[in-house]
Amino acid sequence: MLATLLLVVASLTSPPATRPAPQPNDWKQAVMRTAGIDVWPSVTRLQFTFIVAFPDGNAMQRVHDWNLADGTATVDGVTIRPWDVDVGNADDAQKSAYSAWINDGYWLLMPLKLDDPGVNFTPVAASRDMPPSRAMVTMTFGDGTGLTPGDAYDLAIDLRRGVVDSWTSRPDDTRAVTWTWEGYRD
Repeated sequence: MLATLLLVVASLTSPPATRPAPQPNDWKQAVMRTAGIDVWPSVTRLQFTFIVAFPDGNAMQRVHDWNLADGTATVDGVTIRPWDVDVGNADDAQKSAYSAWINDGYWLLMPLKLDDPGVNFTPVAASRDMPPSRAMVTMTFGDGTGLTPGDAYDLAIDLRRGVVDSWTSRPDDTRAVTWTWEGYRD
């Protein structure tokens, strides 16, 4: 199944058209630099709309407004302090906002979160079918990391440009959906 994920957001940076391919062990740092990790500490507010268009023509969207300066996030009009949410005592609206904050934020910011605690990777893989500037890794999450610790994601990496241009989400052994990142720009 192929689905389309659209994120309406101002990009922090964009990848240069060409760049020398980094060494295989440097791919995470290259991707994070291209995604804007060097300017991330200066970001005080992030607003975006998370849109998923499904093959059957249906779509869903959530509007996010994160105030990083004061530690709040508003998702579809519900404001939470994500680091303080006690899921066991939160009401349904807070739980929904928290879940969307975790999920949508990870989809948006995954290239900046490659070194987060609990994020694990297989060794960089390449094959004869792949040019030397391409690589594939599988990303998983340790127990207690995120809301879906059993999921696996296969990341397709353009080593020359320092970008992840697609990932395949595998929530279990029977399902896989490939999502793409396109149109990187300043």
